[in-house]
Amino acid sequence: MADIPDLPPPTSTPTEWSEVERPLLLQLAEMGWQYLPGDIDVPYLTERENFRQVVLYGRLRDAIRRINGTDGPLDDLTIDRAIRQLELTSGQALLEKNRMLAERLVKGVAVDPAEGGTTRQRTIRFIDYENVEANDFLAVNQFRVDLPSGASLRSPGARPRTSRTGRGPS
Repeated sequence: MADIPDLPPPTSTPTEWSEVERPLLLQLAEMGWQYLPGDIDVPYLTERENFRQVVLYGRLRDAIRRINGTDGPLDDLTIDRAIRQLELTSGQALLEKNRMLAERLVKGVAVDPAEGGTTRQRTIRFIDYENVEANDFLAVNQFRVDLPSGASLRSPGARPRTSRTGRGPS
């Protein structure tokens, strides 16, 4: 993991980086979080295939395996089913989607196992409250997300990006 960058030379004007972003990243690092510098131009630097992905799937799969490993082995298909169940929010208003996602993150999701000869559903947890060290705490600054409309959401303070039409920031 990368170190949190130092502050640039002092200026007379405080910046969001100096007053908010860096102090928060330092506080999270003191609490044991890992830091990954964000990038608004190259998605793989933030462990994604593209900027439409909002989930770091590699980390999520590893965490699911680690958190649920004591309940027996997990195959890739069962993990993929749990992730699909977590992300399933179609047709809901934004507030309801957020409530459903938070509930699934906290309580886990029930999925049919792909292997093992059992028809009993298994609850897959995304957060381990008993063994906190099993969780993966990661802070990424400047995390760009491209919307289906083609617009981009970026952390405040990120430098402007030229749109696909070349007419300035998107």
